[in-house]
Amino acid sequence: MNRNCLNYFVALVWIAFSVSPLMAASSSIVEIKSRGFVQTNVPVSLILNDKLSLSDLAESEEPNAPRIPTQFKGGHLTFVLPHIAAKDTKRFYLVPKKNGTSTLLRIVASNETLSINQGAALRFQYAVGNGVLPGSHVPELFRRAGFIHPLRTAKGQVITDSYANNHLHHHGLWFAWTKTVFDGRQPDFWNMGQSKGSVRFTGLADAWANAVTAGFEADYEYVDKTSRPEEIAMREHWIVSTYNTQPTQDSYIIDFVSTHLTDNKPLSLPKYHYGGLGFRGLESWNGQKNFSILTSEGATNRIAANGTRSRWCYMGGTTPQGMAGIVILCAPENYRFPQPIRIHPDEPFFCYAPSQLGDWVIQKSEPYVSRYRFIILDGSPNQQQIENWWRDFAFPPVASLVIKP
Repeated sequence: MNRNCLNYFVALVWIAFSVSPLMAASSSIVEIKSRGFVQTNVPVSLILNDKLSLSDLAESEEPNAPRIPTQFKGGHLTFVLPHIAAKDTKRFYLVPKKNGTSTLLRIVASNETLSINQGAALRFQYAVGNGVLPGSHVPELFRRAGFIHPLRTAKGQVITDSYANNHLHHHGLWFAWTKTVFDGRQPDFWNMGQSKGSVRFTGLADAWANAVTAGFEADYEYVDKTSRPEEIAMREHWIVSTYNTQPTQDSYIIDFVSTHLTDNKPLSLPKYHYGGLGFRGLESWNGQKNFSILTSEGATNRIAANGTRSRWCYMGGTTPQGMAGIVILCAPENYRFPQPIRIHPDEPFFCYAPSQLGDWVIQKSEPYVSRYRFIILDGSPNQQQIENWWRDFAFPPVASLVIKP
């Protein structure tokens, strides 16, 4: 996997330097500048020399100074900034990490699932291996892995469905394409029941849990079943991360990056009304009155919102503990941003569908990279709060390194 796709994980500042004896004796400071608005509990990242990787952020170099834990992975130092005021600049010293730093996040793995927990509570589960059918009523050709389900809120409410009764190929949070052309054929990687294509999970590239994030990287093959023999039409790589938050909060973040790329033959995606990143809500949310939406343009009518372009969209409904749902934020660098949306008129289904705007192509020289942030939410949506979340995602504080003599 090309690690350059990690550049889409959060806003980055490229910093190139070598540590000399003079620099080693100097103080290393991370300077953080706001984007002109208040930001709270916002993920920030910068590229850092690995000789400074075992560092946390501290308000001073005093041993007991308040600290912000950091994660160093793939050359990126990542942390969650508690607060920065509008037009403010903050400075933190890079200080050596203390031993025994605790984390609430942890990973529990089996042959069939990878679970990310906060303490003892499950946040979400990711299907690995070949996938597990829910019962004999589901035909074998619908078996698949490589999706997120169940997805739980901070209060523990499940908000996704998988192998939905009326759409057996819907799976919590998943990615697939419907109308495609590959080498003159027309495989369908979405509607698995037609046996024209499938998305095959091929393995975990990484998995981690620490004081800042927990997550995984995974790989897929898009298999063209209309070819004899079957042929791999495209490959996909996921990077999924969730952040350490306290159990009392009513929301948490999952960051999601997908990279699609082909080998030698291009994959064409003709104009079509759905296909891409999909979300399937609870079975009990079926019906026009049981599933609520809110778009960045203020739309709450599903039929009217369908086919519009939206920077973000909330979807949710009632659970045993009240209202709960998900906000999907679309990054401004995504292809055809703001991307068009597909919302089913009667079922709890949503997807970002860039193919609505016309034909396009994924090829080796131009991989398709898309970045989204999921806000998992207990309670009713607040449009201004969601707008703030999108702004934090699209325009995080700018971080840079300062060497102080």
